[in-house]
Parts: sequence; structure tokens; C-alpha cells
Amino acid sequence: WVGKLFPTYYVMNPIMEITREGGSWSTVNLDVFILIGIIAVFVAIVGVIANKTRQQEA
Repeated sequence: WVGKLFPTYYVMNPIMEITREGGSWSTVNLDVFILIGIIAVFVAIVGVIANKTRQQEA
């Protein structure tokens, strides 16, 4: 369960399931959606930091 705390799990697990176990979209879609959510959160955090940096420079 510890591995699920890291975003790399959601990159590697679908690849491993498809290549080793012949998984399909239905077996990996939850991992892909979680990864998309993690990416969206990181993009939002970077956007907030960038806006604060621009405001401090002005």
C-alpha cells in the first residue's frame, strides 16, 4: 500500500498490468484517472506559485 502514495505507481502499474498480465482499459482506467488527478493538482500548485512570484516581482 505504501507504493500507492507515490505518483510513479500510477505511471508504472498500468504499464505492468498491460504488458505482463494482458490487462485492458477496464483494468487500468482507475490508475490513469488518479494519475490525471495528481497531474491536475500539481499544475494548479505550480500556477499558484507562478502567480505569487509574478506579483512579488511587480
